[in-house]
Amino acid sequence: TAASKVAITQNSNFGTTDFGNLAAQITVPDTMTLTGNFTGDASNHGNTAGVITFAANGTLASASADANVAVTNNITAIEASGIGVVQLSGTHTAELRLGNAGSIFKLADG
Repeated sequence: TAASKVAITQNSNFGTTDFGNLAAQITVPDTMTLTGNFTGDASNHGNTAGVITFAANGTLASASADANVAVTNNITAIEASGIGVVQLSGTHTAELRLGNAGSIFKLADG
């Protein structure tokens, strides 16, 4: 639905995920890895949708072996809500939001 929220409880691979222009959210607990390729709205590239929120430490990585496939493409935001380091690898088109003075994004690819 338009305001869906999914909370993972372990390292997870979502493969290719299209938020479909819905205000959906994926929450990732401390020290977990979320793998996948996330698009805000594959049928209308002008739309941004979807938020991925990390509780504290975590990793967001690509599910694709092709380095040219973006990890996030026009999603609304990647959030670091707690004290910790969120490591991002690959290419991203999303707003990065720091929810705490101790939140850090680390770019794994330099």
